[in-house]
Amino acid sequence: MLKLKRGEGKSVVVDVVPLVDTLLAVFLFLALLAFKGSLYQMKVQVPRAKGKSQEVRGSLKVVIDKEGRVFINSRRVSLRELRKIVKGYSSLIIYGDERVNYGAIVKVLDLAREEGVENFLLAVRR
Repeated sequence: MLKLKRGEGKSVVVDVVPLVDTLLAVFLFLALLAFKGSLYQMKVQVPRAKGKSQEVRGSLKVVIDKEGRVFINSRRVSLRELRKIVKGYSSLIIYGDERVNYGAIVKVLDLAREEGVENFLLAVRR
């Protein structure tokens, strides 16, 4: 058995500053990770449909809210900006709110078709 000598009047000092710094960094990381999803989500009620679902990669996702405003990556864009953005894509996925004016969707479809987009998908809920 190992015997340790006790020092007379000496106390052990534990430095907790590095521990607190590390825990703070971990909590900040977890908080950012937890709230990341809600920063980029928008409240859009997509209509329901039956049938098989499709997954399309390399497509541009466009959200149209109930007021007819157009968003890409949670950033509102004008139709002029959208025209520039869609140029490099061959397919477009439209997440339109079920209460949106049909004319707003048609404007986006026409604009994208003029810029060379060939495939269109309208997103629905299951």
